[in-house]
Amino acid sequence: MRETLDEAEDRAAGRDPDADVHDVRLSTKRVSERYGVSTKSIERWERDPRLDFPEPIRIYERKYWRLADLVRWERQRASRRAPKAPAQSAEAAA
Repeated sequence: MRETLDEAEDRAAGRDPDADVHDVRLSTKRVSERYGVSTKSIERWERDPRLDFPEPIRIYERKYWRLADLVRWERQRASRRAPKAPAQSAEAAA
């Protein structure tokens, strides 16, 4: 079985592939790959207050996002888009 690029990078960096999601950080390039957009789009998302995109961590002038923050953001956006279940009437419930 071939390992994925992410698995190979994790192994090369000595990272535990089963590490807690709170410890995982993604570069701008990885974030753009996650969402299928360009790195410029990620920069625009950062500047757009309507999107409430997570703040990156800056390390030596590079940006990294906590995976846990991205997952939380994804869930918030999904819950805003999810259609509301129609209310049941008393007759339909009986």
